[in-house]
Amino acid sequence: MLRSVKLEDLKCFSATPILTKDGFLLDCDNLDVARSIQWLYEGVAISHANVMEYEQLDNGSLVVKGKDLDPKDFSCAVNYLTSPSRHTRQLGYRPNNDPGHRTNSEGNTRPQFTYTPKDRSYRE
Repeated sequence: MLRSVKLEDLKCFSATPILTKDGFLLDCDNLDVARSIQWLYEGVAISHANVMEYEQLDNGSLVVKGKDLDPKDFSCAVNYLTSPSRHTRQLGYRPNNDPGHRTNSEGNTRPQFTYTPKDRSYRE
């Protein structure tokens, strides 16, 4: 149950910095193809709408303008599309006793979803 997960237990991916002449470029350390990447600075989500020092590129990389910020203070969270109306966020931590994150036959630990119809009248 997500309500039982504490915020301090959630960990995001680290970012690999590439220095540029105006600052640095950050790539999210994740090998899978991501639907969307949310960047965080010191654990707080970056709002791209009202901050001029940051620019997120189409490939998910983050351009940081200005050399006074430390690249180690940035991290990223990756959202994977599971259906048109649902998203899951890949985390660096999952409790071992969490039944929703079992390893399947391929060794994959991503969540497994089962669809249960709300209307069961067709069975009667």
